[in-house]
Amino acid sequence: MMKEIPKSLLYEIHSRTLIDTNIWIVNIRFPLTYQEFFRQVRRPFISVISITELLIGVRPGEERDLQRERERYVRTNRVVVPTQNDYYTLGEILLDLKKQYSQDIRQLGIAHDVLIALAAFEIGATLITENRRDFVRIKAVMAPRRTLKLGIIDRETGNIELVE
Repeated sequence: MMKEIPKSLLYEIHSRTLIDTNIWIVNIRFPLTYQEFFRQVRRPFISVISITELLIGVRPGEERDLQRERERYVRTNRVVVPTQNDYYTLGEILLDLKKQYSQDIRQLGIAHDVLIALAAFEIGATLITENRRDFVRIKAVMAPRRTLKLGIIDRETGNIELVE
């Protein structure tokens, strides 16, 4: 069961929040899991990369809900699109991930994660994800260039940890 987000943490993430794809997937398939989170965090943003990932993995019967959500986010200007500069930075960050963590950068998912992190940075949002391993690494290699505000949510407890 999702807990109430502490007020101090809610203040940190309230103004602008970008939600990672893994949370959107859980929200589509198991809407009660993050119901409290979405109630407390008003007007979150979504990356066009997440929309693409959701379309790739959509199950029969989920298409209409996904289309409706996408249209709502487009209509309210809450879809973040990578810039040309983000793609240049993507290459630099992927190279650093390969050097520092021996990360397999040929996997499309890691490139998508970097673009989602860059989208959060571009709009000054806190990125909320369940994917601790990859995003902590991305945050570390982004640090010399940009500061990523990152929150890791635990699906079981509903706790959010802001990663410094």
